[in-house]
Amino acid sequence: MTLTYIDSNIWIYFFDSVTPEHRGVAERMRDILLSDELILNTVTVVEVAHYLAKRLSGPELKRRTSAMTRLVGTTIISFDDALLRGAIDLLAQHAQAGLGGRDATILATMAAYDADCIVTQNRVMKKVAADLGFTVIDPLSG
Repeated sequence: MTLTYIDSNIWIYFFDSVTPEHRGVAERMRDILLSDELILNTVTVVEVAHYLAKRLSGPELKRRTSAMTRLVGTTIISFDDALLRGAIDLLAQHAQAGLGGRDATILATMAAYDADCIVTQNRVMKKVAADLGFTVIDPLSG
């Protein structure tokens, strides 16, 4: 089974039906959620929750983040010292290409837990992830 990391922007498009990207992402996400094991770090969960908190009531925010973190086959990884060092190493190698800090935490998590695939629309993330040997899925590319 494929171990997949879903980037925060994809979760946001999935949960927020008013975004223009929602429809394209929702169709692909259903397939991924039914077939893949997922891995997420706590940084991504908080990033998605922050976006949703600006748009939803407290109970609805909790319901959606709970749905995200409690999916069968989903592992939530606490961001720890080892992942911090891995993220900093990735930034040292790829910051000049535009890799951001939160994206570095994702790639460090994927590397540490032997993930296979990332689902993202982020141009820099797609390039760096592919260079690192990860399979990249952009559900909005045509």
